[in-house]
Amino acid sequence: LFQEWFMAVLHEAVSSRNSPVFFDLLRLIRAAFPFFLLLVLLVFAEARLDDDALEDVRWLHRPCHLNCTRWTLVGSGHVTEQEYESINNAQGCVAWFSEIVKGMKIDMFVARHGAFRPNWNGIIPRDVPQCPVLVDPVSIARANDALWAGGYLDPIFVYERAPSYNHPNPKVSPNARIFPGCTTCNDDRSACMHGKHKNGPSTGAALISYLQGVQTVQRIDTYGMTFDYQYGLDYHIDFVRPLVRQCCTKCVFHSVPTTRVKPEWSLDEHRSSMQAVQSANAARRDSLRNKLAALRQRPKPWIQHGRR
Repeated sequence: LFQEWFMAVLHEAVSSRNSPVFFDLLRLIRAAFPFFLLLVLLVFAEARLDDDALEDVRWLHRPCHLNCTRWTLVGSGHVTEQEYESINNAQGCVAWFSEIVKGMKIDMFVARHGAFRPNWNGIIPRDVPQCPVLVDPVSIARANDALWAGGYLDPIFVYERAPSYNHPNPKVSPNARIFPGCTTCNDDRSACMHGKHKNGPSTGAALISYLQGVQTVQRIDTYGMTFDYQYGLDYHIDFVRPLVRQCCTKCVFHSVPTTRVKPEWSLDEHRSSMQAVQSANAARRDSLRNKLAALRQRPKPWIQHGRR
């Protein structure tokens, strides 16, 4: 009925004109209208499904700091046997990121976009909560075939410059900053802005910035987590500058960094390195152009002998 009404109104609007263009336009709109209506219905249905799925999420309505005054964080980097023993005997709460070891002490695990990894099955006790680091809450529904039975703590939100299908609507501004009270971030405000680089802060930096801002948290021990300048990696803002080491006053950093790490941050060194790469690329382009020019100038015997 709406389609017939719309077409009648549009026909009346152009009936005073005899140009065939208008009638071609009418036919085009009439042909495309069902597809447009179907698209609107699909978008509405998808949003409805997301809402229904989020209603099934077991929100625990508890903060990710769990009221612990001391935290031990375990990343995916190298951890020694002695450090594992220290983690298992740690005071306060222990949070794991990706490489979770079965049987170790764990009070919370942290997941980007709320995505549960298949290798965690049977390793994480079913009553351990997840602290989701999210761009958009809908990613919990879209990134998981099944929701985590242990429930979800209040999310920590980050911004990513290029949202994907799983998190289309960022909940924080690209101008939001990690470590808002840090001198480094105050001196260079853009350095700590989520939108400075493609994927905003790393999951580890997001959690540490959050814990740094909780007054009751007194100490944060980190194991297997690299917070130095990571050469060649620029998709997280804390990979380009060692913001966590510069800004986390509650942190005690354990574990020796292993790969893709430079020992000290030097902006001049980084710029010199980038200039060297650009110069090498320019020299390579010039060399290829010279070789191509030389090939073009070589005699062509098939043309000299009249052959094509």
